[in-house]
Formats: sequence, C-alpha cells, structure tokens
Amino acid sequence: MVAGSGRNMARTLRESSSKFSKSPPFSNARVVTEKGGSFAVDPNQLIVGDLSDQKLLDQLFTKFEFAAVMHFAAVSLVGESIENPAKYYSNNVSNTIKLLNTMVAHC
Repeated sequence: MVAGSGRNMARTLRESSSKFSKSPPFSNARVVTEKGGSFAVDPNQLIVGDLSDQKLLDQLFTKFEFAAVMHFAAVSLVGESIENPAKYYSNNVSNTIKLLNTMVAHC
C-alpha cells in the first residue's frame, strides 16, 4: 500500500512489477490518497480516502493483504505548520499512529 502522494514510488512499483519473482506482484499496490497519485497507478487500484478514517483503514486491511505499507501522507509546509500546528500534529502524528495500530491489529 502506498499512502499519500507517493506518485513516484507507486509508478516505480507498477513499472517494475515484472522484475520481482519472490514477492507478490507490485501491480497489486494500492494507493490511499487525498489528492494526486491517480496517474501513477491503474485507476482500478486507486482508493481515495483519508488516514483519519478508521473504518476505511479497517476495510482495506481486511480486504487486502499488503506485503508492505509506504506512508507518504504527511504534510510538510513549514510556514503553515507554525500557523496551524494542530493540523500537522493530527495528520503527521495521530494519523500515523492510527495507521500503525491498524497494521498491527490486522497482521
């Protein structure tokens, strides 16, 4: 699973899927994203959502068996982070902990 705007990573995984023989094909990589990323993966494999949505996370980890999870869903604008630190804490810390807890619960 590629979470966030990991467009380059998703594209790399998709394009190199035939090079991997010992692991599940990376063509099964899913992208959970608020924006962007749709051109990097097959539209049938794009799941648009938000890491703050616990119900969605549980559904994804119940439906799919992910070989790996790559988290690119952080926000990183310095000026905005000073003006609105709660947004950054909620997204970068709370949502990351939520994702990690969900991964543990479903492994």
